[in-house]
Amino acid sequence: MPPFRISVINQHSASSDEHHLSTAEEAAREAIKAALQIGTDEIIEGKPFFGAEAKVEHDGQLVGRFVVSIGVSPLR
Repeated sequence: MPPFRISVINQHSASSDEHHLSTAEEAAREAIKAALQIGTDEIIEGKPFFGAEAKVEHDGQLVGRFVVSIGVSPLR
């Protein structure tokens, strides 16, 4: 399985890890899942909005780039 570098970056944090996945599509899913998990944690901590860039690289080449955002607001 080829290695893909998955990065999630926003104004508060940055993480980057290498994952051995079969395809770029699998890597894209993992990148989005990672960003959503970080965003969920921030929302649970009380922040009303989360936004981040999730990138997938393979052999130094960008193969996917996504903007992931979560926002919450109380319903009244």
